[in-house]
Amino acid sequence: MSDFEVSRFSGRPIELFEFIRNSGGNDYYWRYTGSDRNVWHNDVEWKAVPIRHESIRLSSEAQSTTLAITMPIEEDFCQKFRFFGTLPSDTVWLRLRRAHVGDMSDVDGMTPTVTDALITWIGTVNGITQVDEVEAKITCAMLAASFQRGGLRYGYQRNCPHVLYAPNTCKVPRAVGQVDSVVTAIAGLTITGDNFALKPDNWFAGGFVEYRLPSGMIERRMITAHTGTQINVIGTPAGMDVGDTISAFAGCDRIVDTCLNKFANLGNFGGFPHTPGRNPFDGGPVF
Repeated sequence: MSDFEVSRFSGRPIELFEFIRNSGGNDYYWRYTGSDRNVWHNDVEWKAVPIRHESIRLSSEAQSTTLAITMPIEEDFCQKFRFFGTLPSDTVWLRLRRAHVGDMSDVDGMTPTVTDALITWIGTVNGITQVDEVEAKITCAMLAASFQRGGLRYGYQRNCPHVLYAPNTCKVPRAVGQVDSVVTAIAGLTITGDNFALKPDNWFAGGFVEYRLPSGMIERRMITAHTGTQINVIGTPAGMDVGDTISAFAGCDRIVDTCLNKFANLGNFGGFPHTPGRNPFDGGPVF
């Protein structure tokens, strides 16, 4: 490939766009190329579509360095986002590869094979907007943006800082808070299921609902309220139909009483409920 990269005359680049989503333990792929025909690479076929991206920029500000990709709105990857109306519950990755026509074999065939395609850019898909009747613009953030995390996340606080059901901190098994129910009605952001009434009101508030799409991918929506057989969620439960079996998971308000009486998990409580209400260093007299 280096012979083509260093030569303006010999270089005839093509690019391969690979979108990846891991959901429910399975990987789902959408593969496209800006070539004039489908190509094979790594024993899979990459679909030829009018897809392009803007110039790749490198910056010390990873959070503000994005890559915009334009492709037909009718393609399956775009339709998945249009159908959901919101971002998928799982992270969607983009791997951009670059090859040259000189790296292909069987160029005269209907589906040539790319023997050498190096990764030139990796990042995450942050959103998609429709430009006009035929095109969509996909906004991606570079991989380095996901590395910028706070060093010490836990603070000295009364409430528990742990993520509910996290295996290394909270340690409450998901099955403890899980209730399965058949959906009997869907009205906007309200989902009705008879088994939700087995728990007292607001039992699921602050938790989430999980359901499987016909494609096999799993979607999640946060639960904001629970009354009887009804739960309210954030985001339209796209892909959910009456008659589907879904799972609702109990929420937690991160206080001692809930940890003890709702989950029997006081030993893993991460807060400091007996923190003094007065700061001894505020300058006032202690006695």
